[in-house]
Amino acid sequence: MVSLLMVSSASIADAHSTLISSIPKSGATLRAVPGRVTLAFNEKLLVIPGEHPNSLTVATSSGQSITTGPLKVSGSEISISLKSRKSIGKFTVTYRVVSADGHPISGKYSFSVK
Repeated sequence: MVSLLMVSSASIADAHSTLISSIPKSGATLRAVPGRVTLAFNEKLLVIPGEHPNSLTVATSSGQSITTGPLKVSGSEISISLKSRKSIGKFTVTYRVVSADGHPISGKYSFSVK
């Protein structure tokens, strides 16, 4: 029984930050480009004054970025404003974040505007 508890607690301690929600959601079809993309993780994100360990971009299918303004990190959320509200098509959200414990994670997902 003791060894089972040790294995169980080790797997929890070794867990890395994961994406738990996004606005817009992966695979969503929208009527207009949202004004902002927000991602939420299960752990706080690392913030270093004057440096940028986290990134978040949104691009058209041709690779043109539609992000504007500064990246905002607050606790376990990261967000950025978007321009080109009249655009249609497929958009790719690409992120790289570093959790407060120093573990980086990255990923991407898509949403569409029709």
